[in-house]
Amino acid sequence: MIKVLSTFRTIPHRLRQRARALRVSQSGVIAIEFSLLAPIIIVMLMAALVLAYIYLAKTELSRITQDIGRQVMLGNATGVTASVFQNAVCSDIAVILNCSNLAINVQHFAVANSSGSCVTPPSETAGISYDANGNVVNFRNFSVGDHGTLNLIQLTYPLPVFGSNLMNFSNMSNGSLLISSTAVVYYQ
Repeated sequence: MIKVLSTFRTIPHRLRQRARALRVSQSGVIAIEFSLLAPIIIVMLMAALVLAYIYLAKTELSRITQDIGRQVMLGNATGVTASVFQNAVCSDIAVILNCSNLAINVQHFAVANSSGSCVTPPSETAGISYDANGNVVNFRNFSVGDHGTLNLIQLTYPLPVFGSNLMNFSNMSNGSLLISSTAVVYYQ
């Protein structure tokens, strides 16, 4: 009987020892901290990837605009139709951009003297506009001028952005980001 009583006396002592051991125990803390921080880290990585994708697309669009400006400035685009010009641009486009969504607007402005002090705009300036689905409504105003004209070159592209609901990088109603690039060249 005394043995039974001594066992009952040690039960609270054992419970206190186990409670003390639980307070000191660190097992599972790393897993809990990781589960709290993992969503934040994943969102930050996704945002960095989306920003890199946007930067790459903008860089590619600027490169294409510079190439077009160089061709116009050298006179290689004079007498070329819009469809031939579009095909030439599409053959040089990178995989990241889809040629069917690329809108090209080339307009020329007459310059009165060689210093460029008096610029006469064209009779109509057709901008590029998109519908709610991100499709081009009016586009490809293609009018390359002759010698002594300024040529305005605009390229726009509705870039589909991933995770637009979470990070809201889009500026169009269909979840795309409208990126554009512009160059003005003088055709001597």
